Order: sequence, then structure tokens, then C-alpha cells
Amino acid sequence: MFPERTHALEIQRQSGQPFHLRELARLVLAASSFQCSVQLIFESHRADCKSLLAIASLPLKRASSFKVEACGSDARECLRAMALVMQDSFSPELNHF
Repeated sequence: MFPERTHALEIQRQSGQPFHLRELARLVLAASSFQCSVQLIFESHRADCKSLLAIASLPLKRASSFKVEACGSDARECLRAMALVMQDSFSPELNHF
């Protein structure tokens, strides 16, 4: 069996506004509807994107960039769904890897 490939999405947040729990909760809901493992990465910090407490505890800054990594059979679909949520909530620039 081959190992699962990790897919990533980089978010460049342009608004300069702080993150709100409502926005982060939308990410958690999107990630939770998939089987794959999803991590939000900011600087040297990683958090399970299916846990609001975990991502809310990250030291996210205004106008920050962060990465979302997904690994599993539905990782691509998960990142597509999360990109739509982020586009609606954050109006970010999205870069797929």
C-alpha cells in the first residue's frame, strides 16, 4: 500500500483584521466533514483543524499567512471545501500546492 500524499493550501490574509471565533468555527466545520487529517500551520505551530480550541490557541496575527495541510483519501476535496469557506469568510489569496 502506498502512503497517502499530503496536500496543502497557503492562505495570505490581506484584511489586517483579527480572526474571529466565528470564522475559525467555519474552518472547523468544513474540516470535520472529511475523513482526512487536517492541520493548520502558523510559523512553527501546528493545530488540528478539526478542533476549535486547538486552532483558536494558535498565535495568529493580523494580516498573517498560514498553511493548511490535509492527508488522506479525501484531502483534495477537503482543501477545496476549506478554500471556499476561507474565500467567503476571509477574502484571502489562496495558493494551492
